[in-house]
Amino acid sequence: MGKLLLPRRKFITGAAALGAMASLGPAKAALNIFGGPARYLNEPGAGDSIIWTGFDSQVGANAYSYMRNFFSVTNTNLSSRTLVLIAAGQSIIGNYAAYNPSPANTVEFLNPYTRTVYKVNGNTATGWLTTASTQSYTSALPGSAGYFNFYGGSSYPNVYGGSWLVNAADQLLTSGLSSGAISRCIIINVAMGSSNISQWASGDLFQRLLAAWTHCVSLGWTQSANFVPAIVWSQGEADVILGTSASAWAASFSTLRNAMVAAGCSAPWFVPMESISSGYSPYTNAANQAIRQGQFNVRGTGVFGSGTVATGVSGTCDFDFNAPTRRIEDGTHPDATSGPLMATMLKTLINANM
Repeated sequence: MGKLLLPRRKFITGAAALGAMASLGPAKAALNIFGGPARYLNEPGAGDSIIWTGFDSQVGANAYSYMRNFFSVTNTNLSSRTLVLIAAGQSIIGNYAAYNPSPANTVEFLNPYTRTVYKVNGNTATGWLTTASTQSYTSALPGSAGYFNFYGGSSYPNVYGGSWLVNAADQLLTSGLSSGAISRCIIINVAMGSSNISQWASGDLFQRLLAAWTHCVSLGWTQSANFVPAIVWSQGEADVILGTSASAWAASFSTLRNAMVAAGCSAPWFVPMESISSGYSPYTNAANQAIRQGQFNVRGTGVFGSGTVATGVSGTCDFDFNAPTRRIEDGTHPDATSGPLMATMLKTLINANM
């Protein structure tokens, strides 16, 4: 779901990103080099929301050393069947969830700023990782927008900086795909909170998704028989406030997907039903039928979803189904119950169609 414009405490930015921002000047400080052309570093319209660049980042006392404890380097060689999940869209799929991982399997991610693959170690660090909020950072995925309240005192202390995608990957490693077992699952998360679909279809944000695919090509993964790619598109809430019609949303999605196909990416797309952001005007608790209709209409060859345009369909990949009652205090982002539930919804959808 889409992130609302919440107060932020601090940037987490790498030295290279800071240098790039300084050279661009204040008017373009929201841009950063991300695999090539300029990409948004900040969320569109949000003053100090951040993209975590990974391990050349630090904020607060000893945060850098602690963050490194969460992950360890693995390898980029696909010697066994590997599901690569490229995640894009809004903050619901970014680093805003209450999820403190203890995965049963080895879950991995690619840092799109460094093209390095790491595994999630879980909550092995100490120090300031004493609350549910800070413990969630152990599942934060570099490359995606997120909420990191290192300093406390936030107006939204329960908006955690974790990713429920770690849980989804863990479940997929256990269940496998309908086509057979997988040995690895690597996540590449480039989601951007508050983003509308036209920014991805024809704006700078498309370059983030393209960069994720370009990394797969550069690493030689696309030439490997063990490479099993999928794109998870979790987005729609920002278009509610814009009044985007079903046909306009579907047209922008098609533009985005066609551009990826033109870049050589024939991966299947998985599109949850989602449109609810609650707690802040002008968002409401009600599902938006236009956006849901658009999400329904794009299903077809290579694009998968489940559920109907009407809400309340249990057992489908419908993120509106458990919203907003199972959202943390901002009414939008998943808590420790709804995050794993959404992970199970996504796992079931992917498992059935791959």
